[in-house]
Formats: sequence, structure tokens, C-alpha cells
Amino acid sequence: MDEDDIEKMREVRKRRLKAEAERKHKLRQQGHGEYTEISGDKEFFAALKNCPAAAIHFYRPATERCRIMDKHMGILAKQYVEAKFIKINA
Repeated sequence: MDEDDIEKMREVRKRRLKAEAERKHKLRQQGHGEYTEISGDKEFFAALKNCPAAAIHFYRPATERCRIMDKHMGILAKQYVEAKFIKINA
């Protein structure tokens, strides 16, 4: 491999990284990367209409395990921007 090949590989990698950053930015504008609460059916289906992946927590406020799960879902929402993280009071 000579210098021209290495430079071409760098340019391809730069374009891929830039496209990935733009895709994540668009997903964040749509509410990805946050752990939000949904209150009703219409809001639920509207939130998931154009969503490629979702993680949904049907929780009960009085349950200790649900509070623990809430904490972990909030952490995961920031890590996995590709999926939308939603919680619903069951």
C-alpha cells in the first residue's frame, strides 16, 4: 500500500464517521438518547411510529424493582442512541 491508498482509506473513514454522527444527531432530535415517560396510547404509538428500535418499560411507581430498572434504563438510553427508551405507568 502506498500513501495514496492510505489517504483514500482515511477519506472513506472520515465520510463514514461524519454520516454516523449526522444519523445520531437526527435521532437525538427525535427524542432518542433520553428516557421519557409516555402517558397514553396515542402518545405511545406516535412516539414509536418512525422509530427503528425501542425499549419500553411498563412500570409501577410503588415497586422497588421498577425504580431500579428506571435507573438502568436511563443509563442505557444515553449509551444506545439507536433505540428509543420509553416508560409507561402500568
